[in-house]
Amino acid sequence: MTTATRTFPNGLRASSLTNTATSVLVLPARRTLESPKWRDNVRKEHSPLWRKAESTGTNRTTRSLSGVTTHWVYVIECNDGSFYTGYTTDVERRVAEHDTGEGAKYTRGRTPVELIHTERFDSKSAAMSREYEIKQLSRAQKEKVVDY
Repeated sequence: MTTATRTFPNGLRASSLTNTATSVLVLPARRTLESPKWRDNVRKEHSPLWRKAESTGTNRTTRSLSGVTTHWVYVIECNDGSFYTGYTTDVERRVAEHDTGEGAKYTRGRTPVELIHTERFDSKSAAMSREYEIKQLSRAQKEKVVDY
């Protein structure tokens, strides 16, 4: 059995044990965020504790009485008469974002917008599936959905 050491371009060293039947590569332990060398190089925004501290500020999700997040699909009519369909957990906030030009790129030049249709869902996947279905409809079909 022989031992060989190889140095990689990133400075890590690996030892390999070789005999005639098998070859085993032994790598050093991976560096983690707990390693002193790496701890200072990580931005605080990526830290789970930092994100948790930021998220405790305001709750932007709409919760029903049971404590479950309510998911919404909405249709707004833009100033030029076109429809925009989207998904959100807070319809009032999202429509306000569209109205101030901070919403989707599509609606930025088409303000003011008017909310004309909403649908409520218990799961994000169901809401996003419905959003996709509505987006695939023609203008005439969308008008039927929103009772225009």
